[in-house]
Amino acid sequence: MALLVAVLALAGSAHAQVARFSPVSLGPVTFTVTDTDLAAAQGCPGCVVVAQDPGPGVVFDVGRQSPNRGYVLDVALDGWTPVGGPALEVQLTVTSVDGRTTYLQTTWTEVTEGATALFDQSQANQARVRVTATYRLRLGGDETAGTFTTPVTYRIRGTTQTAVHATQVGLPTFLAIRWAGAPASGSATLRFEYAASPMTYLDAVATGNPLTPTSADFARLEVSTNHPSGYTVTVLATPLDAPIGAASLAPRLTLAGAAADGRRFVATGPTDGFVTLATPDDFGLVVDGSETPGAYRIELRYEAARNP
Repeated sequence: MALLVAVLALAGSAHAQVARFSPVSLGPVTFTVTDTDLAAAQGCPGCVVVAQDPGPGVVFDVGRQSPNRGYVLDVALDGWTPVGGPALEVQLTVTSVDGRTTYLQTTWTEVTEGATALFDQSQANQARVRVTATYRLRLGGDETAGTFTTPVTYRIRGTTQTAVHATQVGLPTFLAIRWAGAPASGSATLRFEYAASPMTYLDAVATGNPLTPTSADFARLEVSTNHPSGYTVTVLATPLDAPIGAASLAPRLTLAGAAADGRRFVATGPTDGFVTLATPDDFGLVVDGSETPGAYRIELRYEAARNP
């Protein structure tokens, strides 16, 4: 019995001292995300990455306690509150304590709430190594605005040896409006060309149904926001040109069944990515037969604002 107790005590001691942490700098790690970053992520979820802010960084030493009992370094989040993302990724550089020799640089690895192994003793089998952590965020495009703080924990697997630091992410509100399938210039054109289709024009006069566009160089108008109260997009129709003596057709232009000028689109919460406000098929032109033949030009401007 005495021999058995001695063996168990020896095994417990060796297990507890497989490796030890010596913190050098434990952050905090902070990120500043701009509304431009978030808008870009809406157009390409997962493509946009944001580097950590300059600061003290995360550096710690790992001391090997036994050359015969290897250790594994794990990392985990203790809760991740930004709804919808972003993903936190880390890359470790393992060097000698004086920094002159690099033993290992890990691939970028997502940090999750479950423990993830980053490296083990066989990859840097030195009595003592210095670990420098570099972080980045990968934006998913549906982040909710706010400031979020969460701890990140490094642990020698199977022991109580840990190194913990705070991670803070500031996600601003953003509002973006864009053409899809439009020219690179950023402006788009909608045309009602019925000079060669007089019967279609006369049928619209007789039935009261608006003329539909004959062509457009855009596929749709889209809007996106993560603002908690949503957005309001106001349409303004400004007359530009008309035949001499003729009134502008701006008041006759319709959008989604109502007059285009002053038309408002309102959402009371965040969007799920970009959503469609209008397509060419949503526009119409009301005619009554009194129109002066010729060319008319109308400018439509879309003004987007965050709701209070």
